[in-house]
Amino acid sequence: MVDNYWEQLRGAAFRYAEYGWPVVPGGRPTRPRRDGWPVPQDTMAPYQGSMSPNDIARYWQHHPHPVLLRTGPYGLDVFRLNEPLATSLLHQLTNRGQRGPVAVLPNRQWLFLVTADNPPPEELRRRTIHYHGPDNWIPAPPTRIRNTAVAWHITPTSVGWQLFEPRTFRNILGELLPKRRTTQTRAAQENGTTRSAMIR
Repeated sequence: MVDNYWEQLRGAAFRYAEYGWPVVPGGRPTRPRRDGWPVPQDTMAPYQGSMSPNDIARYWQHHPHPVLLRTGPYGLDVFRLNEPLATSLLHQLTNRGQRGPVAVLPNRQWLFLVTADNPPPEELRRRTIHYHGPDNWIPAPPTRIRNTAVAWHITPTSVGWQLFEPRTFRNILGELLPKRRTTQTRAAQENGTTRSAMIR
């Protein structure tokens, strides 16, 4: 008997694939992951692009597979951010007319779905920013992680299934980050301090 959660997973997989999103059935990892995420099934490793309705019907017919979305050249990138930064970012994106889907994980990290582009520059690769690009994936709603569902904060339907525009998204994200002190900056500051001490 197919329960309600099973129906929700299968329905979500059909819906995502209908709009060309790269759906993949998930399964348990060989070794438990710290984040509790399911992993793409090994049989799907060579699969590219969106699954066909027949494939979805076959995979979700006998088992309630978690619904995953592949990231990278298949159409979308994802930036996973902690809540304080995520709320500030969403506010700025909204103020500048940028729209896209946003999901929330059970641990309160937010997933921003962005049109696929080249990997982000070094300044956007920090401990507080997790980039999901080529050869990666995310769990999509209503997949459960440790018995709690991933949920939409901004649904794809409410934004017409459009993703965030990558360059504008990255520019706004970069504006919110504190500037890193480079080696040259530190050296200049130290030299300035030394000169000041010598003048005194």
